[in-house]
Amino acid sequence: MASLPCRNALARSRHIIRPKTFARTFAIKDAAPPTEQPESFNPETRRQPRWQATPEGMVAPFRVRVAKNPVNSEWAVNSDPRVLDEFYENLLGPEGPNMLPEELKWLAITHKSFDQAKRGNNERLAMMGRMAIYMEACKTTVNSERNPKLGDGEDIHPQLRSVDNLHIESPTSRVVSSLLATAQNTDLLKVLRWKPRLTQDLEQSGVSTISSRAVQAIVGAILLQHGSEVASTVIRERILQAPRRSAA
Repeated sequence: MASLPCRNALARSRHIIRPKTFARTFAIKDAAPPTEQPESFNPETRRQPRWQATPEGMVAPFRVRVAKNPVNSEWAVNSDPRVLDEFYENLLGPEGPNMLPEELKWLAITHKSFDQAKRGNNERLAMMGRMAIYMEACKTTVNSERNPKLGDGEDIHPQLRSVDNLHIESPTSRVVSSLLATAQNTDLLKVLRWKPRLTQDLEQSGVSTISSRAVQAIVGAILLQHGSEVASTVIRERILQAPRRSAA
């Protein structure tokens, strides 16, 4: 027969290893049957694409930010696909409207200020296009004839003489002027989807930067859709060689 200390030790050990019971209950929601599809996958209830209309779940019941000047809260943008196709035809040629799918055509000219970026924006496309444009501008500068201001360069290898052109003509200045000229020549502002801070002063609202970024986004979309060869051709023939408008 076990002694008293052993009995006490066994009683304590049984109390420790005894599973605890909880009186709290949890409500478990019945899961949907495996054969039932979500509403978003139903063709009959599918909503318009995001680039075409603001998703219902992202529409606020009231406006949080109200402009101090009511004039700055009114701004209309283009929603006609024919006007957009005409712009792409002016920029890329007769086959321009068919080079990109409908979603990319609208996304490339949509700034993040439009509808507070609820319909997407062209930031990532512009980053891709900007790198491609700068690289093509450097290649064009290096492959051109040596600038006379640098001398004849007789002591330099013939294949390296034109590299010094980068000291005279910066790719940055060439790209900036080419992007602005392209945006002006094609009337990009007619199709650009954005919301200026000051509707009566577009320059103070950054229209030059936003227009240039839209051109970069179009190049980025072409790069992702058709590859670097087609994008390089578009950059050389449609952007870097864009005629500059004389100041009025």
